[in-house]
Amino acid sequence: MTIVKEYTGILIRGRRLTKIAGEARRGLPRPPCPMVRFWTQWQQALESRYHTLYVVSSLGYLTNAQELSYLRQCEGAELKLLAFVDDLPVESIPEHLCRLRVRSDKRVHLVQTHGAKATETFLTRFVGRLCGGPTDNSIIDAWWEGDELVVLSPSFLRLRVPVGSLPAKLRDADEGIRKNFQIDQYGDFLYWPKVDVHMGWEQFTQAVDPVARLRAEQKSKAFNTRYGRAIRRLREASSLKQSDIGGLDERTVRRIEQGRTRATANAIVKLAKAHSMDASQYTAELARYL
Repeated sequence: MTIVKEYTGILIRGRRLTKIAGEARRGLPRPPCPMVRFWTQWQQALESRYHTLYVVSSLGYLTNAQELSYLRQCEGAELKLLAFVDDLPVESIPEHLCRLRVRSDKRVHLVQTHGAKATETFLTRFVGRLCGGPTDNSIIDAWWEGDELVVLSPSFLRLRVPVGSLPAKLRDADEGIRKNFQIDQYGDFLYWPKVDVHMGWEQFTQAVDPVARLRAEQKSKAFNTRYGRAIRRLREASSLKQSDIGGLDERTVRRIEQGRTRATANAIVKLAKAHSMDASQYTAELARYL
């Protein structure tokens, strides 16, 4: 089968999920995106042209012989499986995953909801985000794994956020309070009601990626001035001259240190290398001089 990259397809399988998904679509506040197609029959999907196909089903239904034969016909396509496991004992899940031949967590997400209303809420968020445009800056699911918060985008990108990288209100809160969060109906943010904290995908990215956090803060001219001053102080403390920064000329280093131009991610990498550090170590050290 030849796949032409035109739109995203969502194939809903099983009578129960088809009904719930219909309710979820009707509950969306925005009109469905013309670049998303919905089907309930395999033949519709196999005859269509899409760049990504999401198959939404219960895990038990998805792994019967007939469904597996259809899945095999999609090999070579960008196929993602959203499988609900509510009706299966946990002991049986590995066997079902083996039948699916899934080897990447970017191709499958298992969901456990309790009752039709919870399933509808999840599907409303999932479908709404796919219909709403770019999908990798929103959240369809989130959970704790030990001391890491895992947030999931609609394209099944997983972002792992250590508890130590979260705001102080969450770091210092009891475990029970940290685990008591709500996902916004349309996936824009997580909300912790007990400590009144909201965090969206960008904030989580900035929490684990110092360069991303720096880019966000650089929108402020005052920050660029303070950051440039910290870069100069760290350079001088390391007994380096402006001309010692490989890959950056003295004029560029001087403008960065004066706050007249922002320190780009590329410049940070070169500054870090001159200080015998990687970018994360360098930005952490700069924080001491701010």
